[in-house]
Amino acid sequence: MATGSTDKLGALARTLRGALAPIVEDVAGPGGTPALLVRRLGIDRSLAGRLSRALRTDDDLEFLHFLPAPTGLRILLDAAAECDGNAERIKTAQSAVDRFHALIDETPGGRATLDAAISAHSTRARERNEKSSKQAIYKAMSYLLGIQCDGEASCFIMQPADDGETVECLDLNHKVAIRRLRPTAPTGLFGHRLEANSGDDGRGPHVTTIDREAANEPGDLIIRKFSSETLPNLEEYETGPDTTTIALAEDEPLPDTDFTVTLGWFLRGVFQQFRSPGRVDDCRAYMASFPCRTLVRDVFIRDDLHAGRAPEVTQYMPRQMRPELVRHQGKRGRLDTVDIAAPIEHLGYGLGNTRVQEIPSYGPLLEFAFEKSGWAASRFRGYRVKITYPVPFLYMSWWFALPDKPKGP
Repeated sequence: MATGSTDKLGALARTLRGALAPIVEDVAGPGGTPALLVRRLGIDRSLAGRLSRALRTDDDLEFLHFLPAPTGLRILLDAAAECDGNAERIKTAQSAVDRFHALIDETPGGRATLDAAISAHSTRARERNEKSSKQAIYKAMSYLLGIQCDGEASCFIMQPADDGETVECLDLNHKVAIRRLRPTAPTGLFGHRLEANSGDDGRGPHVTTIDREAANEPGDLIIRKFSSETLPNLEEYETGPDTTTIALAEDEPLPDTDFTVTLGWFLRGVFQQFRSPGRVDDCRAYMASFPCRTLVRDVFIRDDLHAGRAPEVTQYMPRQMRPELVRHQGKRGRLDTVDIAAPIEHLGYGLGNTRVQEIPSYGPLLEFAFEKSGWAASRFRGYRVKITYPVPFLYMSWWFALPDKPKGP
């Protein structure tokens, strides 16, 4: 939104506030509550609530964002006139509302476009728009795909491997209360590549189970202790070179039933400790494969890895059905990125701040994982991104900037 347009909107907001506030005060007194407006004017509760919220804001653009639609404002003014409100004030307010209506009609895309432009200059407006948009996506995608879940939590734990060059990782994925909304909705739960050991010395890329045993098939990666006691039938499909997708069977579970499934594995020989030619970052990419209410992505990095640097997160549309593995700079790096809030929270060291209210089983899962690994949780610094109503099928990439390898003596 250009500066001139912002100034124009600000001027209109001040005019509307100046016209509406005295009318509301006449009816409900200073600081009048929505309940008083409803009782004395007989207007809808949502209309009264939204108007009161708008009048409580100090910012002009936020006021305009929260303001009810012109139709609702006219209902308010008509009700105020019937209650013997100040006729001159009501006439002034009606003129201001007409200007507001004309602005909406002149804007391509109407109120939605106007709100989107306002949100670029208002944090609260953006947060409100983003939340309502993501919730609408959740409802729509749940219907279209025929499946949803209450929560998904993942954790990626990293420490230096004994070879002094690579990183040993423990990867967890915990999907809670998965529900199929239609009996035959085709649903892939997890995709995984079982890396074959590429060398006799045991240093090649490979995966083992949470018990450090060979993973011969993806079903070996299920952590039964943190999954439903009775799981629906799962089927495996080859979906690429060495890649398998675990999916629900055609007829299970029945609608209105839910289940939880957790996978965990150790990964070796894939991530590096230090920079190398053409490789200055490592990346762990995730995709939310179907709608959920709460998404938590955690990373734990041991104190002697990555020189104490914090990771960074980007979200972007998938390209050619695979994540970006190289972090580009400038415009190329911003291509296909999605500007959705995903702030990283520093959890400190250990597991003291890792509980998730919406996913109670996740805290015990982390404790179990560290116990299985034999690693001291107190040595690992944690980072978290938590999103309500994440957008399905967006990649979230965690980028780890690699330090230079120390020079020998």
